[in-house]
Amino acid sequence: MDALAGDGVQPVLIGSQADEATGADVLAEVSRRDAVLNVIGRTELVALAGLLTHCRALITNDSGAMHLGAAVGVSVTALFGPTDERATRPIGDAHVVIAHDVWCRPCMLRECPLDHRCMRGIQPAAVLEAARRTL
Repeated sequence: MDALAGDGVQPVLIGSQADEATGADVLAEVSRRDAVLNVIGRTELVALAGLLTHCRALITNDSGAMHLGAAVGVSVTALFGPTDERATRPIGDAHVVIAHDVWCRPCMLRECPLDHRCMRGIQPAAVLEAARRTL
């Protein structure tokens, strides 16, 4: 997020109330917390759709927000771990899908019985590069 903020982008954290602890962990790693708008747990579906219409890009996992962002015209960088990007990727050509291929993916499991290597193998630099391409 620091790199994007340095590019003049205002990062916005979105998610459900269940994501608040993860959001706090993310913010703890950001040097310019004042540059980040944190609305985790504070947007219902309609508000989220409205917020996304003001975004130039969205970095997300395979989620409803990913599909909503694509539907309202936001360029999406989608990170796929246990789910199958061939089946549930965002619709359209303006999107980038990132996955780390390991022997166990796509397993389609909500809880990883191993170590989430499919997600941990996705490099932040690759996500940043992809997001910059979609801006």
